[in-house]
Amino acid sequence: PKTPPLAFATVTLGIAALALLPIALWREGFPDVWETRPLSGLLYAALLPTAIAAVIRVRVISTAGSLFMSLTSYMVPIWSVLLGVVILSEALPARLYGALTLILAGIGLAQWSTLRRARAKAT
Repeated sequence: PKTPPLAFATVTLGIAALALLPIALWREGFPDVWETRPLSGLLYAALLPTAIAAVIRVRVISTAGSLFMSLTSYMVPIWSVLLGVVILSEALPARLYGALTLILAGIGLAQWSTLRRARAKAT
């Protein structure tokens, strides 16, 4: 149904936060001291990159469709690894090649019929 992207993203993040709150309190307990720097870091991470990404995600789903968004989500680990290697000079362990193969195989499987149609049109 048509829902404003901001409202949908807000509800989604709110439900996720409420679901994780009991686990966080169980694992870490209630903080004794509320220090400004960690709290401001938490608020920044929650409000800016996470909230903006959620709104963009909802907007992409409403305009391009959920299939496109799922295929885009497959690319996030690939770009994360590549940017980590190029920008942060991280090591590239052999197991990541297996993960990359699995991701690309998933994209290929999801797009198999589209690829066959495109190949049929080309010939």
